Amino acid sequence: MKSKLHLAGLLWALLAVGSHSAFGVDYTWTGNASGSWLDQNNWNPKGNPGAGDNVTINPGAGTYPTNAAGEVKDLTLGTCVPLGLAALIVHGNFNFNRGILQNGTLTIDGNGGTMNCNAGGACGNGNSLNNCIVVNNGTINATASGLLFNNATLNNAGTFNLGNQSLTPLNGINQLNNSGTFQTAAGTSAGVIGVSFDNSKSVIASSGELRFTGM
Repeated sequence: MKSKLHLAGLLWALLAVGSHSAFGVDYTWTGNASGSWLDQNNWNPKGNPGAGDNVTINPGAGTYPTNAAGEVKDLTLGTCVPLGLAALIVHGNFNFNRGILQNGTLTIDGNGGTMNCNAGGACGNGNSLNNCIVVNNGTINATASGLLFNNATLNNAGTFNLGNQSLTPLNGINQLNNSGTFQTAAGTSAGVIGVSFDNSKSVIASSGELRFTGM
């Protein structure tokens, strides 16, 4: 009987582990302990997000992450929320709701990764890239909001869809390097590229026009 109970408990534990890896965990940042992404006391539930987990960082935390690193599935960044980067990979959806990326590298995975630049409330004129690098191997949709570049670089090796929005330079050296497809989204009348643009592959204005003002 004891051996059967032990076996049943072991099978239950294995199922639990398998369920966690298959479905992931929804983590919300609290910042209760520090600004360290790697401190499990900063998350609810307590732990460290991984490649199959979803992360939400809302306005109102006392301290925000300063060193986001590793991999996540989905990432939601709230209005005016600053996310300090080390090197973070997003495999699923990155909902960029007029937040701020700063000081490191964010990579959008080429196997289903998507960055959506959303309006997300009143915080400047767009989502901000401050002293950071964004590497897009998947898809970026800048249709509901543009991007503000503050000494930032965006390397597009995937697909970048620009709507009636602007890629606006603020301070420093701001660069967009396209080795993928850069195109207007459906229904666009004019998309404005105000940063320096280096193209080595495809630029398509299938709807409306692209205005290059930062060449």
